[in-house]
Amino acid sequence: MMEHLRPTEYQKNEMLEKAFSGIIKKPKRSFRLKYCIIAATAVLLFSGTTVFADEIKAVFYNLLGKNELVSEDVLNEVYSDDDGHVKITVKEFLSDRINSYAIIEYTALDDKGKKWIDKALIVENMDAMTQHMNYPDMFPNFKDNNTALYGVNYNHGAEELIEYHTENSRVFKVVCLASGGDFGTNSMKLLYNLPDKWKTEATIDISESVQITDIEIDNSLAPDKYYKPLGIRISPLSLLIYGEDLGIVESGVNQSGNWYQKIVHDENIDSLYLIMKDGKKYNILDYSLDDSSIMLNSTAMLTHVSNPEVEHDIIIYTSAFEEPIDLELIDGIELDGVYYPIDNNELQ
Repeated sequence: MMEHLRPTEYQKNEMLEKAFSGIIKKPKRSFRLKYCIIAATAVLLFSGTTVFADEIKAVFYNLLGKNELVSEDVLNEVYSDDDGHVKITVKEFLSDRINSYAIIEYTALDDKGKKWIDKALIVENMDAMTQHMNYPDMFPNFKDNNTALYGVNYNHGAEELIEYHTENSRVFKVVCLASGGDFGTNSMKLLYNLPDKWKTEATIDISESVQITDIEIDNSLAPDKYYKPLGIRISPLSLLIYGEDLGIVESGVNQSGNWYQKIVHDENIDSLYLIMKDGKKYNILDYSLDDSSIMLNSTAMLTHVSNPEVEHDIIIYTSAFEEPIDLELIDGIELDGVYYPIDNNELQ
């Protein structure tokens, strides 16, 4: 039995607007995934004009590396392709496998390419009387394409950066926010269209980008619940708490020989705080109107993990920081009333 929990259109707009635009003073809404067994996607596309190939110049945007905490982790010019009419280049890429960001540039190479770019990468579907935007897309590269074992939940989308328009180029920021990084590979998939090359997939190696630290925790004081925390994964981009499922999801092989999963007990996180060394205490489950959270309002909680290559089987909580964070400022977390320290000596 598969359960896919999808956000409302309002929640999707709020979530990815935050990811694309940084800190925006708007009411927060949480996108919360619970007990999701296989990758569930929510595609969000944004709308987005434009001399010629002989005037093409290499441009260094430095959009993802402005924050010095991750500037050395940005991968530059990692992929390029063209069909003779339009060239696509992955100018910048930043990822810790959980949360990924890319700056992608389209450049016209001839008249056909310029016309295609001038139409805002939109294809008209006359039968349905609708228009479909061909913006680039990004998602985890699941091992063996097996989402039953290696699936993670993720939200993804693209926004055109209007301020970087030229007559022959367009620039996009592409985001993929995942519930975890246990999808079996160290790479992301890029999906894009060109005038004469449709539904092209490229694999982007992210192993040399942001490194995430895995910290085991002492759970001897954890309360009696249907999950038990085992560790924390943290990077300047993400915070993830993983653990052991003690009865939320049941899985096995049925009488017909088919593998199954079903939810047998409901459970909730009672409280979760991020504790800073300066004494500040952030309630990272609270998406109230005071805009006090330092996390993006894209949150996955109590999501099942089927990956046979890891020892945990549940993601208790995961989210992205609104801005890259200095890990040395964090003292620990408080989950369900129990404090778990984050030792600076363990941080990379």
